[in-house]
Amino acid sequence: KVGGNYIQVNTQFATFNHKMGLDNYLRMISRMKEWRDVYTSDAFLEDLRRLAASEERTANAFVEMVRRVAEVFPEKRVVVRPHPMEGREFYLSGLSGIANVLVTNEGPVRPWLASADAVIHHSCTTGVEALLMNKNVIRFTPYQDGASCNMQANVGKKTETVDELIQALRQGAMPSEERAAQLDLIRPHVANCTELATPQIASHVARLAGEEPTWLPEPLSPWEAAKAWRKHFSKVLRSHQPGRNGRKVRYALEKFPRLTLSRINSLIRTIRSCDQDIPEVDVAELGLNVFLLKPATADNQRKNHGI
Repeated sequence: KVGGNYIQVNTQFATFNHKMGLDNYLRMISRMKEWRDVYTSDAFLEDLRRLAASEERTANAFVEMVRRVAEVFPEKRVVVRPHPMEGREFYLSGLSGIANVLVTNEGPVRPWLASADAVIHHSCTTGVEALLMNKNVIRFTPYQDGASCNMQANVGKKTETVDELIQALRQGAMPSEERAAQLDLIRPHVANCTELATPQIASHVARLAGEEPTWLPEPLSPWEAAKAWRKHFSKVLRSHQPGRNGRKVRYALEKFPRLTLSRINSLIRTIRSCDQDIPEVDVAELGLNVFLLKPATADNQRKNHGI
C-alpha cells in the first residue's frame, strides 16, 4: 500500500494518550481486586499524572517533528504507528492535511519494521526489534525525562533536536561499530541476539517443573466451554456499543484477541522452520484461547513427515 523505504515513527505515550482516556482506564482498573491497592494509592496516582504530563510534552514534540520530517523529505512516506494502547485521534488531528504522512495501526508491527528505511522512537521495544533487523534506528529525545533508565531508551542514534534527527536520517545506516556496541548493551536482556529464545524458555520451564510429575489439564467440559464462548460473544456484541462502554470492551478484545488452533500450529511451524532441532509437538485445544502442547507421539511424527 505504501511501498518500501518509508520513515517509520513508533510512539509510546499511552499514559497521556490512552485510547480509553486515562481517567476512564484508571476507574476501570481500580475496580479490579488485584490492582485496587495500587491504582488507588495517592503516591502512585501522583507519579502517573506526572508521567502523563511529561509524555504529553514529548508527544507534541513528536507531532512537530513528523511535520518537519515530512516537509524535508517530500519524496518519502512517513508512517506513524501509535502504540496499541494509544488513541490514533491525537496524531490524526495533529498531522491532518499532510499528503505523505500515514497514521496507522494496521497489522503486526514487524512487517512494517522490515520494510522501513529508518525507524524513529523515543523509548519503545520496537526500537530494539528494528536494531536486530539492522535498520537505521534513531532515538528522538527532545526533553530529558525518566525514560533513559530503561534498556530500549539506549537504542538508536541519540538526537535531541529535529535538526540532529534530520541529519541522522541523511547519514543513513548506523556505523557497524556503533551497532555492535548497542547489541552488546542489549544482549543480557534479549536472548535471541545470538540464538533463538525458544530453547531458553523451554529450559526455564523444565527447571521450574523439577523432577515432580507434571499435572496435565483436561479440556473444558461442554458446559464450561459453552460459558466461555457465551462470555466471548457477549463481549463482541458489547464492543459495538457507542461511547465509553464500547471503547472499554474493544480495548479488552484488542489486548487479548482470540487465538485459533490453526494460528497456534502456524506459529509452531514458523518456529521449527528456523530450527529443525526443536522437538515436534502435538497441540490440543483445551478451551477458548487455551492450548496444551505435548511431545508429539510416534504416530503423529510419522504422519507429519508423510510416512
